[in-house]
Amino acid sequence: MLTAVFPIVISTFDGLKTVDPAYLNLFRSMGAGRWDTFRKLSVPMALPQFLSGLKLSVVYCVSGAAIGEWLGATAGLGFFTRRMSGYLQSGAVFSAVFLLAALGMGLFLLIYGMEKGLLKNRTKI
Repeated sequence: MLTAVFPIVISTFDGLKTVDPAYLNLFRSMGAGRWDTFRKLSVPMALPQFLSGLKLSVVYCVSGAAIGEWLGATAGLGFFTRRMSGYLQSGAVFSAVFLLAALGMGLFLLIYGMEKGLLKNRTKI
């Protein structure tokens, strides 16, 4: 979904921009090329920002898909909520909204756990 691209791109770009110039100079003085500097310094330094953007994007994807289904689909939880609200079935509407919230939270927690695993040995600089 288009709504999910922007948080990832912007946060990753910000993470790549915030690499300390002292580390860049250190890598260059040790003879590292552009590719090695990018792969071994810039990407690991930008990983926390990338994962933050990914956590935002996964929630935007779930809500964007539900809104898209609500507006014009003939199947899915968004369509189900629109249909049940037309029948004044508030219990069914709340159950669908709860499922959407649980899906968003589950995906968020999955990425959060992945983040903890990837960054567990990272030290503060």
